[in-house]
Amino acid sequence: MEFIIPLLLLVVSALLVWGLIVILGRSVGATSTTNAKSPASPRGKSPALFDRMSEEGAVAAAARLDEDTHNKVYRYLAVGQLAQAAEIYHRATGVGRIEAFVDVQALYQFPQEHSVQAPLEDVAGTDPFIPDDNAADQQITDLTVPTDWLNEAAELPKPQRFEIQIHRGDETISLSSEDLAPWIRDQIEAMVRDEHFDDAAETLTEHTALELREAQDLIKIIVQQIHAADDEGKD
Repeated sequence: MEFIIPLLLLVVSALLVWGLIVILGRSVGATSTTNAKSPASPRGKSPALFDRMSEEGAVAAAARLDEDTHNKVYRYLAVGQLAQAAEIYHRATGVGRIEAFVDVQALYQFPQEHSVQAPLEDVAGTDPFIPDDNAADQQITDLTVPTDWLNEAAELPKPQRFEIQIHRGDETISLSSEDLAPWIRDQIEAMVRDEHFDDAAETLTEHTALELREAQDLIKIIVQQIHAADDEGKD
């Protein structure tokens, strides 16, 4: 009788431990399943889009362009026309406008040459000619933007401008396109042209005091402006 009670306690303890292990195992399995089904990044955006904004992304973007298109893209980047450069890139490569906007930003942040020329050989044909570092620095310093590039950029449609006032009871909120950073304006316009209206509205709410419904109404106005500008360009 003395040994029965300790034995029963031992059996009960073993059963409790086994039950606890089973419960924990099921909990871990459910957590793993939930994590596997969850989206890879917030708001459903692929992390690959953010990976494009890198030096490797710039190299890949430059590889998609022929020499003529490469030069056109950098003409607009040279005068700060990122939206126009993205439009040229989009038409040449067929990628979405948002991807095109990210790619030209990568090309702007990490400049790429279209092709790397082989080193020039000297008269004897043995040693490659390597420019002096000071001469290379002077060459970069003397670079200027050609006048025809500026004229060509001036002929393009200007980015959309807006100025609105929103009344919330006794409060009045004023917002204009000038209140936004240029890269945000270009990004929103690229999203609108690519018909990503919800993403454009969410971007507005992130960088302004607008609520989602107000931002959606403003996006509708921008859409109308873009369509009107495109129609005028066709005429």
